Amino acid sequence: LLSSHTPVEITQVSSAISSYSTSKLPLLFKHEPLLLHVASSSIYTAQELLKLVLQLGFRESGLITTNYNKRVTVAIRSYGLALTVPLFGRETEDGLGDLINCSNLRWNDNYKKLKRLTSMIEQNFFTREKLTK
Repeated sequence: LLSSHTPVEITQVSSAISSYSTSKLPLLFKHEPLLLHVASSSIYTAQELLKLVLQLGFRESGLITTNYNKRVTVAIRSYGLALTVPLFGRETEDGLGDLINCSNLRWNDNYKKLKRLTSMIEQNFFTREKLTK
């Protein structure tokens, strides 16, 4: 019905709900935080990245290895900002507005974490000294 990678407005959500058949209720209002998979050149680099992301608060992150450690991926996750709420089509405008405000605040927190992550990866993995080694 509605998918966005930016904060949403109440008019967008209300319009999506009203266009949906009430016989198929409940709907789910979801905010899903960052999920990022990063392929690594080595198990050592993957461990260093994992250590960094855990320090930055991406608690549910981990390593995925395949083909006997020939391919190493760091899964960066932070489901602490997730939000899932059933909607039954009877929500008040104030209630829906509060839900959207909560979701947008979580979106902003998620975006700040992503910017901080980007900055720290650049500082720790892409400095001139690191690239010349």
